[in-house]
Amino acid sequence: MKNFPVIHKTNRLIILCYPLFSGGKFVANCLAFSKHCHPQHRDLLGISYEDFNTELHNRLNQVVPEWVDLHMGCNELFGFDWDYEQDWNAPIIPKYVQEMFTGDEYFCKTAHGDAIVKNYKCLFPNAQVINFVNCEDFISSRGEQAQPDIDVDSVYEWNCDWFRDAQKTSAGIKNLYSLLNMPDWNLVEQYIEPYRQRWLDTILQ
Repeated sequence: MKNFPVIHKTNRLIILCYPLFSGGKFVANCLAFSKHCHPQHRDLLGISYEDFNTELHNRLNQVVPEWVDLHMGCNELFGFDWDYEQDWNAPIIPKYVQEMFTGDEYFCKTAHGDAIVKNYKCLFPNAQVINFVNCEDFISSRGEQAQPDIDVDSVYEWNCDWFRDAQKTSAGIKNLYSLLNMPDWNLVEQYIEPYRQRWLDTILQ
């Protein structure tokens, strides 16, 4: 951090706080349909709406029988694991990551505990936190051990009960686009329900 005092000022970082298996990567991918939010893989930066939709569905076809987050996540986007990296110094941070922190597009980082969120907020005080609630039933429906919600301050609460309902899921994502001032919801909306249904069919089978 000492060599890059500007990156900690970013307000483009979205921290998705949720217990494991609560659907956080689904929400991250729904946000990443927008031209104003980066996908969670550095090879997909700048991808078109249609190509990103095709990419997600192709990756869903490859995860059965084991769920592997579509091989898209924080490590695939940033190139290193924030949970273990101690120094944010020049040799560690790739140039494209520096540009992400000083750019205009949003990007997501997941967190699975209140202490982790606190740590990220200390590093990046202008980051926006989206917290997931009513997680336990959804986690159990995936055949995983239920975990309680994480109690953190946030700018938005995602209700995991919405995943079962097409209209509520779409409305929740639309609200996030509005909250984040991402203006291309009308171009993205058509992709959300087919992706939701294909995702649920995959993880709940």
